[in-house]
Amino acid sequence: MVGRASRSLDRFKHNLRVVFRGEYGDRRLNFPLMKGAGSEVERFNSLILRGGNGDSWINPGVIHRAQYIRDQWHRDMQRATGQPNQPQIYAHLYINGLYWGFYHVFDRMEDDFVAEHFGGQEEDYDVVKDAGTNSIMEVVDGDLDAWNALLAASAQDLSQPANYEAIQEYLNLDWFIDYLLINFYSGNNDWDQSNWRAARRREPGAPWMLFSWDSERTDLNATGVANGALTGPNDRDVTTKNNLNFPTSIHQRLTAGSAEYRLRFADRTRKHFFNGGVLTPAGAAALYNARATEIYDALIAEACRWGDRHSEPPMTREFRWQEMLDMMNDDFFPFRTDIVLAQLRARGLYPAIDAPDFAQHGGNVATGFPLTMGAAGGGTIYYTLDGSDPREEGTGAILGSEYTGPLALQATGTVKARAF
Repeated sequence: MVGRASRSLDRFKHNLRVVFRGEYGDRRLNFPLMKGAGSEVERFNSLILRGGNGDSWINPGVIHRAQYIRDQWHRDMQRATGQPNQPQIYAHLYINGLYWGFYHVFDRMEDDFVAEHFGGQEEDYDVVKDAGTNSIMEVVDGDLDAWNALLAASAQDLSQPANYEAIQEYLNLDWFIDYLLINFYSGNNDWDQSNWRAARRREPGAPWMLFSWDSERTDLNATGVANGALTGPNDRDVTTKNNLNFPTSIHQRLTAGSAEYRLRFADRTRKHFFNGGVLTPAGAAALYNARATEIYDALIAEACRWGDRHSEPPMTREFRWQEMLDMMNDDFFPFRTDIVLAQLRARGLYPAIDAPDFAQHGGNVATGFPLTMGAAGGGTIYYTLDGSDPREEGTGAILGSEYTGPLALQATGTVKARAF
């Protein structure tokens, strides 16, 4: 067995770990287990078989809102934003011929996993996690030296360009911000005082990679049942989290100390919250509903095995699960993007002025296409046609050309614009 709360005696379908050890045979499973998840890795040392716990019918406190999707959605979102991520699959589990339900399967977070997926040898990596208690770190593999160096870098005066540059020896800021945005969007309240993992290759300039982990207790759920119907708010705000030594404390130091970081945060928000981004209502819902479709038939077997453990009548796909899915699509996804955007603006992480909108955001156009731009909040628009930033980092100097009318696009390229 593996996990914390999932070991409780009333959680009959426990989380499990499968380990391959040399004293019993091969030290690796040699099989393309994650091929269906888009991974070419064929060697595995340790696998987690996650039963769902906080997002399943096994946990008596969450059965009405169980979806078997939330943790998977966070991992899918990491992949969609381009961050390093863990491949994952669902699988039916039989133990000595007895059906034991469907499980969420992925690698255990350790040096074997990162070496197989990101190159190098096991000894090349540090892997760390929370110890289940605020501010206390636990080493999975390697040591804490590089994490402590990151914390020390974040404690410097980050308004100074040299210090802001130094912290980027340990953080890919785009990855870091995207990771935070996913958890802010979902209202992940059971994070980062716990439930996070990080890994880094031991070489100069290699950034820490943060991995979604056990993200099942989020605002992607209802809080209870009233008058026979599911109820729950969609306005949870976790943007103020600030857990010492953990990712949110680094974020809060960057936010307080660096205007460049705040603008970069706004840029990543613009990318994901607008114009078909992954955290728009349609983008976020699409990943969630894709998982719902994937498990739709499997829920029948899961209900037969475990649906009656904490509920009378028993939980089924049609009873509560479908209602919760409908609630997500009707009451959560359509509104959550704007709610989180307002939270970010209140924290100084997204400006009051609107970014420029293009007549067409990317894609193919005919030669000479007249690209028009507008900024709903007013201000002067400056642009470039070579993919460079119209604003100089550090000084804020204007580098682009002022937009005065339609641009006739004559060749393939990248247009960037800012409103001042």
